[in-house]
Amino acid sequence: MLRTDPIGRQMVMQTATPAVFGLPGLVRGLVRVLLFVAVLLLPGCGDDDDSIVEPSATTGDLHILVTEGDAAGPGAGGAWVVLDVPGVPGQMSTDTGAVEFADLDPGYYRVVASRNGAGGGVAVSIEAGRTTESTIPLRQGLGLEPQITRFEPADDVEVTVGIPILFEGTVEGTASAEAGVTLSLEENGDTVWTGVPGAGNRYSFSVESSAKGTRTFSFRATDPFGFVAVDTVDVVVTMPAPVLYPPTVRSGAVRLSWAGVEDAELSAYEVYRAEVVNGQVGEGELVATLPTPTETAFEDGTYPRGGVLEYRIRAVDSSGNESWSEGEDVRAPAGTLSLDSWYGDAVLHPSQPWLFVAAPDLRTIYCFDYETEEIVGTIEFEYRVERLAIGDTGLGLELYATLPARNHDWTWDDEDQYGYLGIIDPDALTVTEVRLIDLDPFDVLPGRDGYLYVSSGSGQHTKIRSYPRTGQAPSDDRPIYQGSLLALHPVYDRIYTTGGDHTSMDVRDGQFVSIRTNDTWGAWLAIEPSGRFLFTDSGRVYRCDADPARDLLYFGMLPMEWTAIDFDSLGNLALVGERGVVTAISMESWEPVWTSEILIHPWAVLHRGNVLLAVGWNSTPYRTEVEIVRR
Repeated sequence: MLRTDPIGRQMVMQTATPAVFGLPGLVRGLVRVLLFVAVLLLPGCGDDDDSIVEPSATTGDLHILVTEGDAAGPGAGGAWVVLDVPGVPGQMSTDTGAVEFADLDPGYYRVVASRNGAGGGVAVSIEAGRTTESTIPLRQGLGLEPQITRFEPADDVEVTVGIPILFEGTVEGTASAEAGVTLSLEENGDTVWTGVPGAGNRYSFSVESSAKGTRTFSFRATDPFGFVAVDTVDVVVTMPAPVLYPPTVRSGAVRLSWAGVEDAELSAYEVYRAEVVNGQVGEGELVATLPTPTETAFEDGTYPRGGVLEYRIRAVDSSGNESWSEGEDVRAPAGTLSLDSWYGDAVLHPSQPWLFVAAPDLRTIYCFDYETEEIVGTIEFEYRVERLAIGDTGLGLELYATLPARNHDWTWDDEDQYGYLGIIDPDALTVTEVRLIDLDPFDVLPGRDGYLYVSSGSGQHTKIRSYPRTGQAPSDDRPIYQGSLLALHPVYDRIYTTGGDHTSMDVRDGQFVSIRTNDTWGAWLAIEPSGRFLFTDSGRVYRCDADPARDLLYFGMLPMEWTAIDFDSLGNLALVGERGVVTAISMESWEPVWTSEILIHPWAVLHRGNVLLAVGWNSTPYRTEVEIVRR
């Protein structure tokens, strides 16, 4: 622009930044160097000896055309500037409007300034109505180039209003406080910080934005001659972000809660959900909008079943500003069944996609279809349902349930005990018989010899007895500890137990024909389908053998203890369940092959095809839940 001093004797020309003119690349580079203030004392308005031209690194001629008082001009007493660079098409015009020069006579002026060489002067001539020429010394500038080298949180990252923003960088050139260089930072045109370069021409400072929206921060370095260089960055300033707590899954819904946002303009929260596949987060979808900002919880009952989900919360204000929580992952079960009862037992139907779950406190067996994720039916009893077994004793496939007549008691001698066995058609889901037996039933095992083997839950040193499937009277018994779990070898007619005076018993036609005691450790036990190994919950593995002398020899240890176990025969894997995870262990290398996170503490793990079922409790042991994981 052009301006005069208070008495109208000096004409000042100051160039603008390249962004103002919108020049081609060559001219932009030229004009960026022309960030200077040039003061020309016009002939006839003062003494040439006082004239100065502030530094210019340009080559060639720079023409300044001053017009006044003609038809094309702004009127008498007014003037404007047109910059004309030789060899560059077009002209560059200031957009600051007319500036009055009261002391200039009307006429046409052309000022030509050309550099005479490096370190030389500038020849200045005023052409048209008056012409004079003089050589004026050239004063070099400091060549400042400020640069923002570090900006935190980060470029293109949203910043919370009121949170300090750190700026760091350098100023190239002779940029020191001693050289008279000053620094400033503008936010949308308002100065928010001033200072001087530090050691090594570096700077570091923090400012807080007081308004939301896109804010432009301009870092300016000014030398004592008026040269100004600028570096800018756009910052999106928004409201504080909500803090999402780790989600939980309960009763078929993903439960979310978060710490709210303190903002007077907050208008809503939005819940977004995305699927995570192979560690990659997919495109999120809006699943809920909570128009009441005081609501900071949501239950998602429509989530995709199985796999991992990521949730995020978006806060929105009345002006459209937004802030996002960090994403939180949750493993969503493929399905779930939740029962208000302690855990009892769980078994699979051998040919239907049905899971039978015993709920002792509800005195009910639930039949749950894990494909449709629906309860197919329920079987209710007068007494508490405790343990389940499914098998064929010669009358077709049957489901067996132990029904204690009262709570187990170590003082209840086996001579006085009684209880019931429930016998169910697992296809029709009907009770075919409730049999009274002379034992407090704890666990039941259907033998291939047509007998049912039942362990007692009371009496401390008590009995295991055999009952013919079609008769009432017991056939045989042996001593055992109360509350002993039973397992039948898949090949040999041999019953194993980890509690009692005996750990293995060969049976035939309801008789205990061979009894042995081995040094095994653990309360829970399982035999893999081929019959090679027996596992106990202590993590110990024992080898099974038809030769009693070689049976139950210690084989090794799993890497963990377990609360539930099942087997994948095709993969030759032991599926070991513990709190929050199921680990597949190769029964060849005995190394972990894969893990699957689950939400519950499992008391049973059951495998069928690509479906993994975990039965246990989640947040409270008083509630039994079934979790389905599809692999």
